[in-house]
Amino acid sequence: MKRRTLFVLLAGSVLWTGGCDPYPGKLRESWEQSNKVFQVRIEIYDEGNKAHIFEPGCHIKLLSAPVGSSQWMQFGNAFFSRCDQNIRNRVRFVNDETAYVFMQWWYSVTTDGGRTWSTWDVAAHLPGQAFYNPRLIEEVSISADGKGMMTLNPEGVAQKQRSTLYTTDFGRDWRTS
Repeated sequence: MKRRTLFVLLAGSVLWTGGCDPYPGKLRESWEQSNKVFQVRIEIYDEGNKAHIFEPGCHIKLLSAPVGSSQWMQFGNAFFSRCDQNIRNRVRFVNDETAYVFMQWWYSVTTDGGRTWSTWDVAAHLPGQAFYNPRLIEEVSISADGKGMMTLNPEGVAQKQRSTLYTTDFGRDWRTS
């Protein structure tokens, strides 16, 4: 009887606090990186749903704007069940028009100064080979000619083997060889 009462109280508490879905709460921190043409802002929010008290997580919003502008455009977002990753080094500028961001299992790139972004979902493009692991993408490097490599964490890959993906178009598309 005590367990049933505890369960009912817990379930009622979850429903009362807004259900189970995570959503952004208070802004924890933000920072910007820029080149001469455009800027990228990362905003990290605490978990807003009180039902997630035991796994609070954090929400990340990615925005871009021309340098000197306050007209920010959101081009991506992410949810981390644990906020223990250093993501400051995950935004990189290649030249005045090109930048990329990589987190979790996805990669986003712009080649027009931040006006439009293309996103590549590793696990969706490699079904059965790569999984939705929050640390799937370990490293990405892109050169000024658009060629680059993406290294995947073995923990998120089938047979737990380190994998490398290659691009020739700044990462709009990737291939295994």
